[in-house]
Amino acid sequence: MAGRIVRPMTIHSDAWPAFVAEIPAIKSADLQGDALWDRIERAWAPLFEGVCESEGARLYEDAMHRLAAAGVVPRDWLLGI
Repeated sequence: MAGRIVRPMTIHSDAWPAFVAEIPAIKSADLQGDALWDRIERAWAPLFEGVCESEGARLYEDAMHRLAAAGVVPRDWLLGI
């Protein structure tokens, strides 16, 4: 699955690597429910700054796949995207 993820070129050049770097910390925090979503949203917020809706949807999908691959979120969360 890692081959499927390509760092989006329309975002700030540091946003994607910064998000990816946060994934281990999110996982190690062992959060659930709202606390998990709050942490994910803080980590990926820079990805969505200034992007159009269609690019935002693609970023969301890529980010969720990366989070699932790392074991942060269950893979069944990907069923709707």
